[in-house]
Amino acid sequence: MGKKEKAGDAARTAGRGFLVITGAKAWFFLSASILNFGLPLLFKSPADYGTYGLVINAVSVLNMVVITGTLQAVSKLVSEDPSAVRAVLRRATLLQAAIGLSLAAGYALLAGPIASWLKDDSYVSLLRLSALVVVAYSFYAIYIGALNGLKEFTRQATLDIIFATFRTGFILAAVAVGLGVMGAIIGFVVAAIVILALAMYWVYKYLRQQGIGPSVAVIDSKRLAFFLLSTMFYTFLLNMVIRIDLFLVKRFAAQAIESDTQAAFVSNSMAGAYNLMLNIARVPYQAVIAIAFVIFPMLSQSTFESDLEKTRGYVRDTMRYTLLIVGLFASVLAGAGADVVRPMYPDYAYASDSLLVLCVAYALFALLYVGTTMLIAAGRPWVASLLTIGSALILIAACLVLVDGAELGVPMLNQAALAVLIAMAAGLAGTGIFFKKSYGGFIATKSALRLTALIAIVTAIGHFTRFDHFVNFGDLSPFNSTEGVGQVARSMLGSRMKWLTLAGGKAVGLGVAYLALLFVSGELGPDDKARVKRVFSRKKKAATTAH
Repeated sequence: MGKKEKAGDAARTAGRGFLVITGAKAWFFLSASILNFGLPLLFKSPADYGTYGLVINAVSVLNMVVITGTLQAVSKLVSEDPSAVRAVLRRATLLQAAIGLSLAAGYALLAGPIASWLKDDSYVSLLRLSALVVVAYSFYAIYIGALNGLKEFTRQATLDIIFATFRTGFILAAVAVGLGVMGAIIGFVVAAIVILALAMYWVYKYLRQQGIGPSVAVIDSKRLAFFLLSTMFYTFLLNMVIRIDLFLVKRFAAQAIESDTQAAFVSNSMAGAYNLMLNIARVPYQAVIAIAFVIFPMLSQSTFESDLEKTRGYVRDTMRYTLLIVGLFASVLAGAGADVVRPMYPDYAYASDSLLVLCVAYALFALLYVGTTMLIAAGRPWVASLLTIGSALILIAACLVLVDGAELGVPMLNQAALAVLIAMAAGLAGTGIFFKKSYGGFIATKSALRLTALIAIVTAIGHFTRFDHFVNFGDLSPFNSTEGVGQVARSMLGSRMKWLTLAGGKAVGLGVAYLALLFVSGELGPDDKARVKRVFSRKKKAATTAH
């Protein structure tokens, strides 16, 4: 097979893998959105949603550590030698029995100190219960990693879809019947255990069907452990970067109030409002996760073969398309997000002033995430870790300077958003510099400037047409209003559906404007059209290669 033919096959495999996993991640994102944006309507108060959000964010740090670190480590080894998949599974299971279980146990033991740091003892039992999710994730990630390394993207996607459905259904059902935050965490635990059992059964059944028996390959346990631990360390840092600000908001708000009872309620309420804004702003990051899942085995293989030209091509194309996709979501959310929040969540609306800055910050983080993931795929996890450590330290320092001591309510949340923006920008800048020096490029300068300009234009249009620039909605902050904020907001807004319809129309308009500008500016051209055609090619040979 010629070099161009191989490149075409790789493009089709990556493209179809991206589409399949994007479909699954779209469902995963949709189900997560139902949770993130439905639970504020089901919980009795923003304080309950804040408590739930803090527990989920705490356990998600370790969940993402074990699932991302393990998945990428297993995927890398399997993609380098698919025939050794059973040996990799066996060795990874033994490692996780030590690493994953230790992490879960340590997390459960630290529940007390964490609750004390948050100045709220009600978190102890919730945090300990959520440790069971870490156990299930530790082993589930092994099987997802094997499927990813084998390029069995459809099977990987199916498991993602099933898990997302179970998790959403169990959590919503628990809260809907009145079980509160504890019921929501129990629902999460049950969903994680069920999907682990299903993944184990399905992967081994597939290996038997493919005739892949026990392997005589010798897996370098030290190499697997090194890659696993270094990737986990990086993932821990990455998740601290996107979650530490929420915990600091909770702590700084609590310590600003003398009464313990009032401190718990007010700080949880602020955490709930800020968490909702974070969930909206993180949509661009969620939108590009599929890129990382697909590019990882492709880039891993090219660097394993020492193909610098292929690696450079993967990097430039991946970062360009990442920025293109991120731009769509970030500009729409930054421009129309606040107009959706006010009628939909009047009790949380006071926090919407922080949304524009958070959307920009998480657009930068999405690029940082894909860039550092490529560094791991290229066999440089410690470089990714160092870049992320820098971002985390900058974020903590910025929060200490800007958030600690800030006025409760809107000022504190706005300062937290600014701290996040500073950290994300610094991390992305460092990542770009490293890629430029090591691989000769990160993203084409013209594309970067053009896409940045388009994002800025659409965001500006959305910001300057915010509804509150033309309609007086009053002061929605519970820290300044003498009435119930929900009552004030609803009386000012009138019909909820009226404003939601207008906000939805505005969001669609901003999205159409962004897409139109992509074509008018020439950012999307004939080469992109040809690439899409190759991805969707239905030739028999391409289909065989993809599967």
